Amino acid sequence: MDQALTRPRFALYLLATVIIATTTTLAYWPALSGGFIFDDAYVVDKNPALAIEEVSLENLKTAAFSFRSGLQNRPLPMLTFALDHYRGNGGAASFKKSNLILHAINGILVFTLSILLLQSQLSRSGEMTGKIFFGALILALTWALHPYLVSTVMYVVQRMEILAATFILLGVIGYVRGRILLVAGSEAGWGWIIAGWTMVLPAIFSKETGLLLPVLTGVTEAFLFRFRCQSARDKRLLVSIYIALAGIGILLYLFYAIPRYSHPEAFAARNFNMSERVLTQPRILWMYLCHILWPHPANYLFFYDNYAVSTGLLRPASTASSLGGLGFLILAAFTMVKKVPLFTAGILLFLASHFLTSNIAPLELAFEHRNYLGTFFVLLAIAGLVIPVLNRISAGANLVAGASIPIGLLAITLPTAATWGDPLNLAMHLKNSNPDSERAIYQLGTVYLDFAGGNINSPFFRFAENEFQLARTAANASPLPEHALLILYSTHDLSIGDDLWDGVVEKMNRGPASLQHKHAALSLLQAYDSGIRLDENRIMEVGLALLQHPKVDDFHYFNFALHALENLGDQDLALSILLRSPRVADLDADWINRLQINLRQRGHDLVANQLARASHSAQEARIR
Repeated sequence: MDQALTRPRFALYLLATVIIATTTTLAYWPALSGGFIFDDAYVVDKNPALAIEEVSLENLKTAAFSFRSGLQNRPLPMLTFALDHYRGNGGAASFKKSNLILHAINGILVFTLSILLLQSQLSRSGEMTGKIFFGALILALTWALHPYLVSTVMYVVQRMEILAATFILLGVIGYVRGRILLVAGSEAGWGWIIAGWTMVLPAIFSKETGLLLPVLTGVTEAFLFRFRCQSARDKRLLVSIYIALAGIGILLYLFYAIPRYSHPEAFAARNFNMSERVLTQPRILWMYLCHILWPHPANYLFFYDNYAVSTGLLRPASTASSLGGLGFLILAAFTMVKKVPLFTAGILLFLASHFLTSNIAPLELAFEHRNYLGTFFVLLAIAGLVIPVLNRISAGANLVAGASIPIGLLAITLPTAATWGDPLNLAMHLKNSNPDSERAIYQLGTVYLDFAGGNINSPFFRFAENEFQLARTAANASPLPEHALLILYSTHDLSIGDDLWDGVVEKMNRGPASLQHKHAALSLLQAYDSGIRLDENRIMEVGLALLQHPKVDDFHYFNFALHALENLGDQDLALSILLRSPRVADLDADWINRLQINLRQRGHDLVANQLARASHSAQEARIR
């Protein structure tokens, strides 16, 4: 195998990587003129920590840890965002170009992994045949050019998913390479395996998806290599490692994940509970599979905020059928494990890639970017079925059949990328594809507002107003449409009806305290502080409605306490808000001290002293 890639065929391998990189760049290039969308706004575009004016260790450290979510704040992608901002002066194009470069690199990694997997399963001699090489190239091109991935690559914030996938692919490549060597009797294989497993660290620092690396290598081991080794000692060691990993995983799931996420407050920010989420996922997994196998951009909605939740096996009826169909697919995969192991591995790897996002964690129900690696695993399963058939036909027919797939996908991906390259065209497409989605309607409104350029006489101003009004009436709509209208009307000194304020307060009271609810409340506060003439008392009403819900962080409590102090002059209200904030209620001494320092710096010594006394009394009461 060493000679297969490093000697006579190395030049051909390099040529193939050039083809992958070039065609991928060509396919996605029209999308580079697009703008930021959805979470890009607060994670990237309006994140002051990324707007570095010089590349220094302190600036890069601040930027790297400016995303307050995830296990480790996802520092690696945040660091690259800061460098992109510095390089491109904050323009969306610089971020999108970096995403495209990473995607092209991942295409080459998928090609390399495909060679190793096909070679290990389809070549008796261990040699890399021309058909294996060509099959791996077609597999990589099919993945890299698949239109389903356009939304992931051009959704700037999903640098997190893409970069995590880079390290996962490197890890699986190292593992597979090492296993091939162990099968051949070379102890050098352990070096590759260990190097592969170390990729879990940078993968996790990119996104929690990195935790899946040992799961994916475990599936690969169980269904492709089946613990085959020349040395009985190596086999025992591998079996012991995976038994230990499986045991740790099961214990963590039973005694950490289930107790944590079964708590009622875990889903406080969602309009579904844990059991409903789990029931809904089989339908979503089949939707993903259909989107991969039938690449029709009209079905790619991007926004799935209005996806129907399964509240029972027959509500809707497709819940039971999807669950049964998933069981049948898994059974079919196990049935074919000896005859077509690539099919079995591909299906189970696809399901494993969704282990985190289609499980009990209180995440949103569906996102297309969750299929970034999963798409490759589905294609691998299909390759396992198709390649043995293609081996029976002529080389010319193989060439035509194989080349027609990426060429056909390119014809679909190019116009899809062009749509993503035009913010107005994209927003209109997303709304037309999913007219009941509040997020799609709201996105179109924000694009119209950008086109209006602050001109109240522009037709786009009225278009934006109409879309925001429409978004208010969408099912389970958040307060974002009302918040947008309040800021829009106040900015241009237009009359504001009580119905807008009442609508925000009512939605805040109803909850849940989702990210959109938090953003709307904080954005109104920031707009007021920037000089936009909003009703300070109604802002406080909005804040108090939000703060009554669980899962609202201390940052929001502090900001609304400052509003009570500095804009309403109400010290009692400010103190009561501070005392209710989670970390103060938990008597976090470090946080309480930081609050006192901040309050004193702002000239609020009396409230700082009252906070200190109240916290001290609560601490003494707890000790007693």
